[in-house]
Amino acid sequence: MPAGPNAPQLVFITDPVAGASYVLDANKKTARKVPLGQGVAQGATMIASGVGQPPVQEALGNERPISTVTERWYSSQLQATVLSTTNDPMMGQGVHRLTNINLAEPAPSLFEVPADYTLSEGPMVRHQVK
Repeated sequence: MPAGPNAPQLVFITDPVAGASYVLDANKKTARKVPLGQGVAQGATMIASGVGQPPVQEALGNERPISTVTERWYSSQLQATVLSTTNDPMMGQGVHRLTNINLAEPAPSLFEVPADYTLSEGPMVRHQVK
């Protein structure tokens, strides 16, 4: 279903130096400042289930063994995985690649709430849908 003209357009800013995150609503021109650790994602995070645990093998009764191959390339300079490929005969091939890496300092304006936005502070309030 394509997003309509009134679909939320949210921007998330994390400023670890200031110890705060901001959630900007582009449609309403509002921003909420939240102290880090109180309900806003703190930067980009990749979550992989089972990290640090050995894979579980289960006999499926196939004629041939099912072999899944995963390859990861990690950059110690970036402290991130830059390439991950998985070849699984049941799920196909998956590739995740980090591209367009720019090591220059980002523009300070990327971490500022635009002047024409209304800023409020405090934790995010979750609304229940009935």
